[in-house]
Amino acid sequence: MVFFAYIDPGSGSILLQLILSTIIGVTFSFRQTITKILSALKSSILRKKPSRKD
Repeated sequence: MVFFAYIDPGSGSILLQLILSTIIGVTFSFRQTITKILSALKSSILRKKPSRKD
């Protein structure tokens, strides 16, 4: 059996949009999550400064 695959320009455009939006969305999500984690860690570290007893 021989199958010939054909993707018309409309379907190809939708597939390209799907792939690009997925990549951009995952990247944005990952950056936002990492930023929130790092800011939480930084604020946690800044809060735990040892108090000086004179």
